[in-house]
Amino acid sequence: MTTIHYLYAAVFLSQVLVVSLHAPTIVARRVRTLLATRPPAEYPKLYPVPIETIEHTLRLYRILNAGIAVLGLAQAAWFYVVDGEMDPTAYAVYTCLQVAPVLLWGQWEKRYFQRMSAGAHSSIRRAQLTPRRLFDFVSPVQLGLVVTTYVGATVSIVFMTAAPIPEPLLTSTFTFTLMTIFNLFFASGLVWLRTPKRSDPHQSHGDRVRTIRAVYQAAVTTIILMNAYVALQSVLTSFEVLRYAGFAASLLVQFFGVAAAKASVLVLGQEDFEVYKADAQRA
Repeated sequence: MTTIHYLYAAVFLSQVLVVSLHAPTIVARRVRTLLATRPPAEYPKLYPVPIETIEHTLRLYRILNAGIAVLGLAQAAWFYVVDGEMDPTAYAVYTCLQVAPVLLWGQWEKRYFQRMSAGAHSSIRRAQLTPRRLFDFVSPVQLGLVVTTYVGATVSIVFMTAAPIPEPLLTSTFTFTLMTIFNLFFASGLVWLRTPKRSDPHQSHGDRVRTIRAVYQAAVTTIILMNAYVALQSVLTSFEVLRYAGFAASLLVQFFGVAAAKASVLVLGQEDFEVYKADAQRA
């Protein structure tokens, strides 16, 4: 085995530990803190399902991630001791397995808020209408980085048309099209987020604004990182050093794994919990 193989094994091991062990621990810690500091007896509107259901779901979530982590450790040992090479297909399949619990948890949270909304039909609603502008949630510097990374990735893709790879023009066109669709998808999402459907019917106006801002920041950061990743991949392809691309892919997966864990925990950046008390009116 060469040094690059040891490095690949180390990076993959880091991905296993970060995405399948560290990120679920963040989720579990924040949920348990919420249960301990905001008990159902004092904040009944915060819990549309029994506490047992939340704990059962959290337990299944951690068991599923632990099983995937064991599988990843076995795969890392295989890369390190036996094979010496990281098979791209095996890596892609395992990464998809790591993403599955995140998607399942997100679906459970969606149902959680649907039940919360269904139970809030009799509450009194008070509307606070304020205009929302794009720069209320993201800075011009961040939008400038989006444009810069997109242009940089486009230039890198153009250079890739001369790379010694099969069908360079087709590959470059496909990469550019996929990147553009990705950017347009997130851009349309940012426009839609200016007037999103309220998922939490009790959330205060200030917390709602903070939540939207956090989502904006996450979306813009995602666009910047993905554009930068496409640029890096294109450069590595053009200079025939694509074997180093796995490092960037793994680090990107680890970043998004932790980011998703911090952003997807029932109540995101909540400050006003008084709205969840029994005698609170719906805002």
